[in-house]
Amino acid sequence: NDAYAQTGDWVVLPLQSITAATLTPQRRTFYFDLPDEPRVAIKVRRTSEQSDDQYIYDEVVWAGMHGHLSNVAPLAPTVTHLEVRIRANEQLSGTSQRKIGVVWQRRLRTWSPDGGFTDPVPTRNPMWALLDKWTDCVYGDRLPLDRIDLNSLYAIAQTCEERRDRLDIIFDTRVSSFEADATIGRVCRSSPMRRNGLRSVMRDERQDLPIAAFTPRNVLEGTSSYQYMQVTDETADGVIVEYFDHNFFDWLEIECPQPGKTVMNPADPRYNPALPMMENPVRLQIAGITGPVHAEREGLYQAAANALRRKYCRWQCELEGSLVYFG
Repeated sequence: NDAYAQTGDWVVLPLQSITAATLTPQRRTFYFDLPDEPRVAIKVRRTSEQSDDQYIYDEVVWAGMHGHLSNVAPLAPTVTHLEVRIRANEQLSGTSQRKIGVVWQRRLRTWSPDGGFTDPVPTRNPMWALLDKWTDCVYGDRLPLDRIDLNSLYAIAQTCEERRDRLDIIFDTRVSSFEADATIGRVCRSSPMRRNGLRSVMRDERQDLPIAAFTPRNVLEGTSSYQYMQVTDETADGVIVEYFDHNFFDWLEIECPQPGKTVMNPADPRYNPALPMMENPVRLQIAGITGPVHAEREGLYQAAANALRRKYCRWQCELEGSLVYFG
């Protein structure tokens, strides 16, 4: 029962005999069918006396007991289950389960203004991963569709397809919801945001049309200022991107100098002797990037942003400030 007390009589199972003439340990597995599916207690007794002869090895060790139910096990429909059979030998241990790996591919819904949602399809696009994270009712934010800016997601998803920006990541540690959004968007220079009650996303790219204009008519007098971040000897002149390579299944790094600099390794095919070598790079680990071309592209972007975006402006205004957001 629930207190682990025996409620029935013992039942004797058929006698099993083991005979062998070898120094190699022998393993045996015996199967017994029970008439129903009870909660059982098992005890094993040896029926022969153990020999005291030094040339005879007849020690018996009971390794374990497993129960196999005849009915189908209840499996979670939102989880992929793997069943593995391993032959028992002297090298089998508890660490073996951590040495099993799979090459997997996620299947998510995609969306378009004309066709709406599709069935789950294989995709590595970061925007559809972000949409799945926002809408999923098991592990996501459980947001209704009327609170998501689908058009912005679709536009950036098309850009990701053109540039082959991919997201290959597993969230196996607990992080905040907003931190997970930022991690997904970082691989394609995008920043998820909350705007007017909607979840939206904005990509850092050139904009042809201005969003808003601020002139002396709507800037409060005496509140505007400009600040220039001067370049010093300690200013980073490049980025070393660390990424998990999909071919070597290990963390690799790639040098990304700022404009006007070259890589530090002369053996690198990208080395340019006509340019000064970067001397003070900063390390940046980007989760979700698994290709060297993608990692180099984002590293050069970060290095150029650090070198060229060194002017900061600040001002105060009235209600016009509520219209402004990132991008």
